[in-house]
Amino acid sequence: MESSLAAFREQPVLHSPSLPARSAPLSVPLASGVIASRVDGTFGGWDGGTIVEPANGRIRQQSFHHFEYCCLNMPEVTLHPSGGGFGMRVAGSGKAVSVKRIR
Repeated sequence: MESSLAAFREQPVLHSPSLPARSAPLSVPLASGVIASRVDGTFGGWDGGTIVEPANGRIRQQSFHHFEYCCLNMPEVTLHPSGGGFGMRVAGSGKAVSVKRIR
């Protein structure tokens, strides 16, 4: 799983012109099972167990230990299938991390 996530981390952040606006909280499916959405609120970075609530309501928790602090308002998030789990990249942060769905 880590090798496929490493390859995903090297990919540029995908920006979709059809990404939902702030008032439209649905996710947008992209190629190869990648899903783009937005964080519902402020993203403060990765703290080892960060919980991210995308506008699509599918809450994810960080499952890869990475620490990075930032302050981003409603950034775009991209979920990518990775070795039986998911990787998440937040636009404006430096690294994609493994996440698990908690709701």
